Amino acid sequence: MAFQRFSNLRFGRIWLLVVCLLIFLTLLFRTCQNSFAPVLDQPNVTGSFPSKPDWQFDLSNTLECELMPLVNSVMVTTQDKSFFLNPNNGQVLDQLDVSMATDCPFISSDWFVYPLGKGSIKVISKDNRRIHWIDAYNKPEYLQGDVNNVAFGDTQMFVLRSNKQLTTYDLESGVVLWEVEAKKKFMNMIVAEETLIMAGDAAIFAYDINSGDVVWTYQLEDTLGEIIPESNKSFLLESYSRPDYFLEFDVIERNVNNVLVLPNINYVQDFFEKNGIIYILGDSLVAFDKEAKKIIWEFHSKDTELKCFAGSLDYIFVKDKENTIYKISIFDGRLLGTLKTQRNQSCPVVVNENLVVPFSNYLLLGYKLAR
Repeated sequence: MAFQRFSNLRFGRIWLLVVCLLIFLTLLFRTCQNSFAPVLDQPNVTGSFPSKPDWQFDLSNTLECELMPLVNSVMVTTQDKSFFLNPNNGQVLDQLDVSMATDCPFISSDWFVYPLGKGSIKVISKDNRRIHWIDAYNKPEYLQGDVNNVAFGDTQMFVLRSNKQLTTYDLESGVVLWEVEAKKKFMNMIVAEETLIMAGDAAIFAYDINSGDVVWTYQLEDTLGEIIPESNKSFLLESYSRPDYFLEFDVIERNVNNVLVLPNINYVQDFFEKNGIIYILGDSLVAFDKEAKKIIWEFHSKDTELKCFAGSLDYIFVKDKENTIYKISIFDGRLLGTLKTQRNQSCPVVVNENLVVPFSNYLLLGYKLAR
């Protein structure tokens, strides 16, 4: 009996040691994980970049999606949450549990749409950041498909899935208005002039937004890439075979009314009230006048390919593929300063003249641009 009590006591001590070891390893893992999100005293900066950020925000988890600038906040999505931060001070205004989401959200002026896998979606109102409706997409297995693209009208949402099903929902109620089979499972989509414009391969298809009928098509001799909206009546079409071509398509005339010959662009943004665009060409950032069809200014990094940029009233903040952010004058392309960040895939954003920088996959930095 005494031996049995001794054995039980020894067994209990072994289990206690095992539990303590597991707790220690868990704490060690979290400590190592959080070491990727250091609290910075002085980032590596040059020129007119401030020596210290105005605020820092520790995500405590991996940044999964690009930062999304909203009207008065920045949307930050990690593996399990979407945070809404005040760009002035980095304070959390609200947060969403997105642990069931399988991809980054699609965003309109009023809604967040999260893919949930197998074609299902969750729609959240921007006003109160609460679930508005969910479509579980209860289709047979052979008809299921992941969400590939989403476009928004005033009261409708158009969802293209990998099974080529194009589904139109009433945004307020979630009711399916119509569903048709699209021409391709990967197509770019925008809404213009009461039609859903879908472009893919060498064709443009226009669907009536109320019935789903194809009301017109347009064939091109070129393979189409990204659609870049210009207005409610026109958009630019990127060319795959001729990367220096952008076709300006007029929706009312249903024709290409202009061809912009630009260098091979991998990131483009309108500026100066739509009269010009800024684009990246390798290690160069270029401001281009669309009307005069000439270059306004160019900025060249030191043989490092540029990745993306964000613009304010006076500055462009462009990030290269070695994680340096350059502060550039929007008026003449002069380099004003740099900020070296840790390795991460995300790009800076500007909201209400506040620059928000992903310093790492775990840490954000905020800078006030208006002093």
